[in-house]
Amino acid sequence: MKHKISVIIPTLNEEKYIGNLLDDLSNQTLLPHEVIVVDAKSVDKTKKVVTTHKLKPIFHIHKKGVVHQRNFGIAQSTGEIIILMDADVRINEKFIENSLHQFYKHDLHIACPNYRADSKHPDIKLCFAFINSIFVVTQKFAPSGAGMCIITTKSHVIKHGGFDETYNAYEDWEFIRRLGRKGKFKILKTYVKGSDRRFVKEGVIKVMSQYTILTLLHCLKMKRVANKIPYKFGGY
Repeated sequence: MKHKISVIIPTLNEEKYIGNLLDDLSNQTLLPHEVIVVDAKSVDKTKKVVTTHKLKPIFHIHKKGVVHQRNFGIAQSTGEIIILMDADVRINEKFIENSLHQFYKHDLHIACPNYRADSKHPDIKLCFAFINSIFVVTQKFAPSGAGMCIITTKSHVIKHGGFDETYNAYEDWEFIRRLGRKGKFKILKTYVKGSDRRFVKEGVIKVMSQYTILTLLHCLKMKRVANKIPYKFGGY
């Protein structure tokens, strides 16, 4: 391993999911140097699940807003490799080892894995596959990805800035695109499984329409309009 690895996870009422991800992280063939959980004052048992886990994550409480939580986590981290993950993703035991192998092999500054749906619904799996295919096709000229998992280096973040805290949504997309254009970006062959809960609760058509509108608005640099579109964090 060339550098220490810091995994950063923002949480808000994630008692049903965060334990599974921590289990996955504790079973990695390449263990992270530290796991930092930045919580936005959860009212469920998130804190208890995290602080009693055998992995012994570092637990912080910070103001609500995934963009603020991610930036705070990066500031607190001591590793050079930063892996940002959503609390509801799942990974296989060789995810970190294989991802870092590809990251170093291609001399990358920022990368995203493939995103697969952790779902039994064919339509939701198709949505994930469609979104992922766009990320793969556009990776060389328009770096894109999602906040469910981003891999970068702390030095690259310090040089080019963290997440833009003026964004209410799609701050992950802006972060990936900006840092991807300032360095070398690639979609890795590894994958994470993302929760389908937003799709299940709000419906496939509504979620995909929302994603499409937000993408167009941000491509047109209409951030002020995009920020008026409701996009919940921790409401599932």
